[in-house]
Amino acid sequence: MREKIVDMLGFLRIYAIHKGDSRAQEEINTVIQDIFSSLRISYQDFANFIISSRDRLREALSGTVLGRVVFVMGHKNPDTDTVISSLFEAYRNHLVNPGIVYIPVVQGARIPDEVSLLLNNPCLSDAILLSDEDIYARARASGQANWILVDHNVSDIQKFVISIIDHHSPSGESLRQDAAKVIEIMGSTTALVALRFYGLCLDMTGMLARICYGAALMDTENKSRSKMTLKDEWIMNRLSESAGININESNAFYQNLMSALLNTDDAELLFGRDYKADWGFGFAVAKMKGVFARDRDEVLKKNILKRLTGIARENNRKNDLPLTLVKVVDYENDNETVFKERMYFIFKQGVEDEFRNITRGIFKAILNNQYARSRLAAAEDEEFIEYGGVGGQLSRKKIAPILELVVSAFNKYFYSEKLKLYVSRDFLKVSDYLKNKATGLGIELSVNEEGYINYMSPCDLMRLVKSLDATMLSLKEYALVREEAKSRGDIRMLQGLEYHGFVEVLGTVVLEYDADGQRGSIIEHPAVMINNLGCYEIKGQGKQARIPLARPGVFDWDKVDPETGLPLEVFNPAKSVYNGKALSRYWSPYEDRVCVFVRGSIFLLGITCMDGKVKFNERQKNMGVRLCRSNVEHPKVLVSVEAEDIIVKIESEEGISEYRNGLLKQKVDMAVNVSCIGSPLEEKAGSALNTDRAGALRLMSDTSFDLRRLAEYVAKAINKKGIGYRQAITLTGLADEFKRQFKRCLPYPAREYRGQALKPEDAGNLFGSTVNEKTKPFRFTRLIVSSALSRVVVSDASSPILDDD
Repeated sequence: MREKIVDMLGFLRIYAIHKGDSRAQEEINTVIQDIFSSLRISYQDFANFIISSRDRLREALSGTVLGRVVFVMGHKNPDTDTVISSLFEAYRNHLVNPGIVYIPVVQGARIPDEVSLLLNNPCLSDAILLSDEDIYARARASGQANWILVDHNVSDIQKFVISIIDHHSPSGESLRQDAAKVIEIMGSTTALVALRFYGLCLDMTGMLARICYGAALMDTENKSRSKMTLKDEWIMNRLSESAGININESNAFYQNLMSALLNTDDAELLFGRDYKADWGFGFAVAKMKGVFARDRDEVLKKNILKRLTGIARENNRKNDLPLTLVKVVDYENDNETVFKERMYFIFKQGVEDEFRNITRGIFKAILNNQYARSRLAAAEDEEFIEYGGVGGQLSRKKIAPILELVVSAFNKYFYSEKLKLYVSRDFLKVSDYLKNKATGLGIELSVNEEGYINYMSPCDLMRLVKSLDATMLSLKEYALVREEAKSRGDIRMLQGLEYHGFVEVLGTVVLEYDADGQRGSIIEHPAVMINNLGCYEIKGQGKQARIPLARPGVFDWDKVDPETGLPLEVFNPAKSVYNGKALSRYWSPYEDRVCVFVRGSIFLLGITCMDGKVKFNERQKNMGVRLCRSNVEHPKVLVSVEAEDIIVKIESEEGISEYRNGLLKQKVDMAVNVSCIGSPLEEKAGSALNTDRAGALRLMSDTSFDLRRLAEYVAKAINKKGIGYRQAITLTGLADEFKRQFKRCLPYPAREYRGQALKPEDAGNLFGSTVNEKTKPFRFTRLIVSSALSRVVVSDASSPILDDD
């Protein structure tokens, strides 16, 4: 709550500063001082805080100083923004909570050259803790540390994260996590951190302001309009003013920092320093100078490009990725203007040609759409697409979210060489096909808000999976796939197998259990049926197995019986770490019940479990299942451009999904309830819409009726009956899309109709129907959209048409 207030006050204060409203500034400062105790900052205090990092961490680990440790950490392959935002967020928290040991840590083996130049203090640069240091490893293993994530929102230590501040798109895991978070699409995380200083009435001046300004300047590429928001601009203006940097000095400042960044031809460094793999594929941005000749078609740094593509291939192999992109950016001598970019598409060996072609096709659509109004010069080769003539970069944020859709669709399954099975990376989600199967079995589906099947018994899940001509992982198979994913470096699959948001039902049933003898009878992949009495029957080949007794115990997932997947050794639950490894919880089955093994989770602690005490007909809120198949069909992908938006349609076993610029649009097969107030709609529309108040329309893909047609018919109805009549159409979940389609029915931009009298012929164009010549000119009405009520109302109000907001 405190951080929310700080963020709000910071924005109000920076806005008042931007407006030059001194009275408002004074009032806001008074409020801040009334809420928070008076704090002071200085460059020397900041430097001392950073320089003392290792000493403070040693004292905390030794027990000399009471208080927990909180690491403030940016993303891997750190850039200027991630390092500086971690330093300043750690310092700010230290000021607010002096009883806690806050330590900024950089995920890497070195501090980037441009960061060292910006800090301009070797003692400061050398004092920053690095993630490959032994003392950091000790702290991680101690169990007494938490983390604050800056400049990213998903990490391998997610379960220990207590706060997030980031300017990238939020991951599903971060949205579900119960942690304080500020995730806002902005130019830099440093600007968000600076705003928190302003929210505490802490004005950075001199060197402090210079460091923050430099980091924000680098991440926004010298205040590029496509890289920043108004809030970024206001914050950066305040920082530059406080640092005493004018416009000319700002340009020189940026170019000097960029010179340090571009001053290398080390391929490993070029690849690694701006590499991310947050979308199921790798994406490296290698920034250089002098790559391509200016006066002829020649590559001047062939060996470096060859090495970069070689590293990308090794990256695919090492991390089991289907694709690694390498974007080579060649800068002019001013260190700011981009001469040319070349995008390498390095696919994993053996991926389908369809996947290759669609990926390149989507990239070309993005490229052409982004530079539709520019003189783009592009060329392509079997391995790359290069382009220039626009002077700037094609942002990774424009590319990755859209390509992620295709990569995810084609990489939906993990192929297990050991099992000869395709194992779903995700849990089972609802679809019309699944609904029909469930209805046929007499199973009532339960679906959470994200569309996942949950809160169903293992009995029903096993029957449902069988009807889909699929299987689920047994406990033994789960352990094998987990081991295989680890050995192949498939982090995404491993995270899915250990995901803490779901309990995964496994196909291992315990029919009988002797706790004293620690043995039981198990069946893997049983056939489950419901008999005439409504009771379930379990059939299959049973076998005796050693099942350790524990209520509960702890065990190591890497040490299980290869024949059953059960633990080889179970320890006392008081032991949470063994040989430096965190252990997982284990529960043995009940003696008097038919039980199923699940891969569970202690949700609050984020600890994975093996739970054998789940009853066969028990329902749990977060219980789900993943499918396994012997063969899979690849999705069909269609790409188009509409009104400068990239539209991707993916048809898979789950149905048809449509995305606009990487974001899921409302599915067109949703039921739409339609009611009318006043006169009926135009006859043809009325027939299609079932206009009685209880009527409903299902907009299916095999019909010619879509939202655009709906918008046209509403317009026709208004015209036919006259503007004085109200029409109300309730479109469940489709209000925003309807509004967009309604606007597109207008022959001219909406703003041209504001309050203007329309001629009959204009009205005919507007509503797509013939207008009687005697119709008198009229003013168009206001379209009111209420997202909360999901209602679109066209009324005869005299307000202006379609306000921009």
